Amino acid sequence: PAAGLTAARLADVGGSADGGLRAALGAATLVTVTIGANDFDSSLANGRCGGPQNLDCYATSLTGLTDVVHTLLARVRSLAPGAEIVVTGYWNVFLGGDVGRQEGPTYVQVSDALTRRVNAILAEQAKAVHTAYADLFAPFRGDGDLDDTLLLAPDGDHPNVTGHRLIATAVERAASWRSGGG
Repeated sequence: PAAGLTAARLADVGGSADGGLRAALGAATLVTVTIGANDFDSSLANGRCGGPQNLDCYATSLTGLTDVVHTLLARVRSLAPGAEIVVTGYWNVFLGGDVGRQEGPTYVQVSDALTRRVNAILAEQAKAVHTAYADLFAPFRGDGDLDDTLLLAPDGDHPNVTGHRLIATAVERAASWRSGGG
């Protein structure tokens, strides 16, 4: 599937998977699922949301994400029954590093709070459908105190080569096949 999909759109793709996608998933030994960030409007993070203690403007999207991710992961499991499935969390659902800080402190705080909430949902839903979860927040940002600028591409959104290496390491640690379990 194409990049930039919302969770609901990816679930639709999974639900109507064509023969090529079905065959690819059926033959896969590892499937990674990174989904959720595109479900949220970053323009609300600059004060319209009420700050990091009030994510009410994202409440509907958060509830929808919970339901859709559960459905999506169950579909992936049914289409890839022999694969190890690893759901990855996010280092940031919006812009990070220097680029994110240019948006202002409220943006950074709301983005951090929303990222933590999205990651909690992803981890909960991965567990609910018996799939692995790979935390990406800690490798990129520690407890939230690390600057991830040097792990991101110049757009402040996507990982660079070093960031991708951290992701690969986190996925390997999360996947049971790493230890011979799958």
